[in-house]
Amino acid sequence: MMIYKIKQTIFMVLLATMILTYYWGLFFQAPAIIKALYSMLIWCALVIFPYQLISDNTFSKTTNFFLKVLIVMGIVQTIRSALSSDPLLHAFGNKWLTLFLNEYTMFLFIPPIFAYLGNRDEGLFFLKKLTLTFLIIGIAFLALLKLPLADMAIFVGVFYPYVEKKYRILIIITIIEALLLGIIASRAKFIVLFFTLSSYFLVYRIKRKLVIKLFCVFFTFAPFILVFSILTMGESEESILNKVLEMVASNTSDDNMAVDTRSRLYFEMAQDLTDNESWVLGKGAYTHYYSEYFSTEIEGDNSDRISCEVPFLNYLMHGGITYVFFYFGLILMGVYKGLKSKNKFVQSIAIVAIGWYFISFLGDINGCKLFHLGFFLLLGVCLSPHWCDRTDDEIEDFFAIN
Repeated sequence: MMIYKIKQTIFMVLLATMILTYYWGLFFQAPAIIKALYSMLIWCALVIFPYQLISDNTFSKTTNFFLKVLIVMGIVQTIRSALSSDPLLHAFGNKWLTLFLNEYTMFLFIPPIFAYLGNRDEGLFFLKKLTLTFLIIGIAFLALLKLPLADMAIFVGVFYPYVEKKYRILIIITIIEALLLGIIASRAKFIVLFFTLSSYFLVYRIKRKLVIKLFCVFFTFAPFILVFSILTMGESEESILNKVLEMVASNTSDDNMAVDTRSRLYFEMAQDLTDNESWVLGKGAYTHYYSEYFSTEIEGDNSDRISCEVPFLNYLMHGGITYVFFYFGLILMGVYKGLKSKNKFVQSIAIVAIGWYFISFLGDINGCKLFHLGFFLLLGVCLSPHWCDRTDDEIEDFFAIN
């Protein structure tokens, strides 16, 4: 029964992601019926989820505590929104449908629970199998000029050394898709690719633990420097982010690369949280913030928004500093344990995890799709002695069998 529930949980999220992502890409681009199907499948995944793993796992007491706090906070923040009398919550559509069926509200708090699937061999086996299935089917959509595989690049590279050549080609195509999407529309994809490639070359080619540790230490503290730079500079002054983007743009022919679309969001969210005295516990799972930038610069956009393109700011808005502490604390705990593991596979996941952490301060990885589930399942692998204590030979034997 446990194995069945693990498989069906991942399968439901796979199916939901296929329905939403292959053609429409983003949640808000899909018609109402597609959004409803997607949401119902995610709820089915939660119903089927093997909750026995919450009590029967190999995580440390600290890891279990962090995960349970995140789950409880998700429930509490949802109740807060359900009881909220804010009339503006009805302005975005039916309050209850938005709260329980919108990827950027209720589902923002769901992914951490999937870390528990990383405790069992079946979790990793089914993730690899169904991820490759997603890639195979997604190839057909290239003819429609869609790029449904690009988001999977954030973690699919960790399987590269452990799959057959035909599947390695799929992974390479996924990475190329992400590169193309980065060139066409999303600069954040370049950051994703940097960590994806780093997870392979640092661990399997350079093979120097000191270099890997220094890499992770640098990107652990880089967001603090970034946020401090943005918030201490005046709005008219250039932050470190401005200067980095200008430097990148000077080496390319794309002037848009120099446009800083993030610093403004930091200022607006900080002001909104201050005005509403919501720094500690946030404003609830379904809430909004005022954006002067989107009301004056983006034609047709609403000045009140229920989601922010920067995940870190989203977590602040929905759960405050408390949620941010436990969310990123869990990821950094996974990085620390992953780097101490006895095998390269888990070490490569640690690189992906520090990438997820860093990207959360710049790029848009909000939501609840297969690549969110996949990342947190792999984070569970990093957090579990069940995987960290295995040798390279034991990892290779596992993938050879599975």
